[in-house]
Amino acid sequence: MTIGITPESQAQPQLAVSEAMLYVLFDKINQSHFEGAIPNSRIKWSDRIGNGKNHRYADFTVFQDRQFVPVIRLSKNLLANETTKKISEVIFHEMIHIWLWNNGRSWGHTPDFHEKAKTFNFASLELT
Repeated sequence: MTIGITPESQAQPQLAVSEAMLYVLFDKINQSHFEGAIPNSRIKWSDRIGNGKNHRYADFTVFQDRQFVPVIRLSKNLLANETTKKISEVIFHEMIHIWLWNNGRSWGHTPDFHEKAKTFNFASLELT
């Protein structure tokens, strides 16, 4: 008798950082790198990004009418076992996009984006 492994029975990646900790990281990055200027956002792990041909670590969604808060989705497939530092870098990357958007600036990978990206300092988050 052969026992098959179905998608439901495959082990899910063990998350190095809980969803609650994602909000802690978001808040610390917001205070230390954006002076609290990033609007409240939803941040969550996602099984839908970072698999197959799509090797993105994260993505974000903003809503022009600002009726809903921005959303940052992190790839559970690519980041589940990464360090807190790596996950913080990815969150910071997405937060730069939201910061630019929130300030009415072009929010792609522009020179402004790259200038801000150079300022990341993990030590300043004072995680204990």
